[in-house]
Amino acid sequence: MPKYTPEQLRNFKPTDAQALLDDEDSLIASREALDELSHSEKRQLIFHMLSNRTDLKGVSHLSDALRNPTLQTNDCFHAAFSRALEVCRRLDSITDSRNKNPGRIFIGEEFNVDLYNEHAALVQHRLAGKEQEIAHCLANSPSSPTEIAKGLRILSVQPTGDVFKTILEKFGKLMVAKSKKEKEEEVSLLDESPSSDDEHQKGCCVLF
Repeated sequence: MPKYTPEQLRNFKPTDAQALLDDEDSLIASREALDELSHSEKRQLIFHMLSNRTDLKGVSHLSDALRNPTLQTNDCFHAAFSRALEVCRRLDSITDSRNKNPGRIFIGEEFNVDLYNEHAALVQHRLAGKEQEIAHCLANSPSSPTEIAKGLRILSVQPTGDVFKTILEKFGKLMVAKSKKEKEEEVSLLDESPSSDDEHQKGCCVLF
């Protein structure tokens, strides 16, 4: 159960950060040192901890383990880690097949720009390569496409810009294609109506 100093934590490699996340005892023993890191140092360490983590449920309990009873502020490591974990959960929920309304995280009260901006590098890393899949899930969301696009547009000019700009472009193309298809289906139904009526009339003539 190593107890790390702030200087040791500053020199952590990505693999060290990932190993620390799997060592709850060391995390608890190093809480004070973690809180002594600067804001940017906390963000970098958290990035290495969560950037490639897939089992978020497995680390959720660590948020409480990191709670320092002598220091509870918005800038403490526990608070920063908790916000990063929440961001990761929200992003993962977009492509979760159990989520029937993935677009809701970008609209209304659930939409929190600061949450994404604080851990912009983490957000971009976890979304990289998934832009098309995310755009597809959002296009099938029951939430208002206009409101979803508004949220994506806001994020596209923030520090998270690049990845959300790509998602917004792909989302827009999918919605245009979807609208075009629906219009074509409407026209097709209208075109079929007269022939259907003719067939009905022919049937009536035969019957009578």
